Amino acid sequence: MRRNKIVSPGVTSIQRWLKSMMYLPGFVTEYNSQLTLMSKVMTEQEKKYVVLIDEMSIKTCLEYNKSLDFIEGYEDLGHLGRSEKSAKLVLVVTIHGLYNKWKLPFAYFISSTGVTGDQMANIARNSIVKLCEIEFSPSIITCDQGTSNRKMFSLLGGTPENPYTVINSKKIFLMYDIPHLMKSVRNNLLIGNIIILTNEREKKICFNDFRNPVTSGLYKLFDVPSSTVSSTSIL
Repeated sequence: MRRNKIVSPGVTSIQRWLKSMMYLPGFVTEYNSQLTLMSKVMTEQEKKYVVLIDEMSIKTCLEYNKSLDFIEGYEDLGHLGRSEKSAKLVLVVTIHGLYNKWKLPFAYFISSTGVTGDQMANIARNSIVKLCEIEFSPSIITCDQGTSNRKMFSLLGGTPENPYTVINSKKIFLMYDIPHLMKSVRNNLLIGNIIILTNEREKKICFNDFRNPVTSGLYKLFDVPSSTVSSTSIL
């Protein structure tokens, strides 16, 4: 940022700004107030949004919050409860405009071993309900293909034939994010072949198909050692 001559605020300034809002795990009431004001000046198309759910590792740290008289760093799932375990993961719920370029954090939850599929389904439902109350229009829930995420989609009623759920009378599509779908295809090709049955013959697709001179760049891109590729090319 400095090389691009972008002047960013100092650490003290950022800390002072953060103190103006009370941030605690779960659904932040102040966010709803700000989103309500935001929705009043938005068109119906601008209100259509995507819910992004992602979980990532964080550093284990216990810290006393003087202004809130509160010890931060323990497992805290907001309305789902708090425990004495040290938190190692954070689940963030973000909303992103479907047609317009806006993105905002909506809620976060910190856990010791990860949020379960049941808890995640509860969080997704509550997120949609709260956003509908302030007149935002949900369209899609998206996440990666983690075990808990797959269970969440199952609990929400999503199937390959009907990849959607209905919450608060709204039809919402359930979708895995594209980069993880591409990685899954790659991984499946590494450990096995894809069989395509046609009227004429059976076709087999494997990772060796990407090793010809035209597409060798894809093979290098994934940095896959040749020892892992043992299947044959298209028959």
